[in-house]
Amino acid sequence: MKAARYAIKIAKIQRSKVYCVHAIVKVPYGNFLDGYAAQMYFEDARERAMSWFSDVVKIAEASDNNDSCIEVLTDIFTSVNSIVVALVNYSRQKDIDLIVIGTRGNSRIKRLLIGSIAMGVVRYAGCPVLLVR
Repeated sequence: MKAARYAIKIAKIQRSKVYCVHAIVKVPYGNFLDGYAAQMYFEDARERAMSWFSDVVKIAEASDNNDSCIEVLTDIFTSVNSIVVALVNYSRQKDIDLIVIGTRGNSRIKRLLIGSIAMGVVRYAGCPVLLVR
């Protein structure tokens, strides 16, 4: 939520839009799950994303004053193979000027072993990226 607050502050200053996106990866062990379990996985992920979007919109509305209204646009990607690729492609398609993304503060060892979505976005994005801890 901290990254969203920064994005809203920047959007207010720049009089720009905020795009909130959430990527849902393919169902873990999808080959072993029945259709109902996979459906529940996506429904739960969508509900969590919609709740997060709602919180971001509330923050944007609370920061509004009479002279500026921040437009918050939302999108959910489902069954993506790579969250990094999905975010980078989205930013290019929408001609986004700045990506604001939060980090979880993974340790160096964890980042080395499993990688980092934020670091992947920094590496491949075609625009500046602001990392928020």
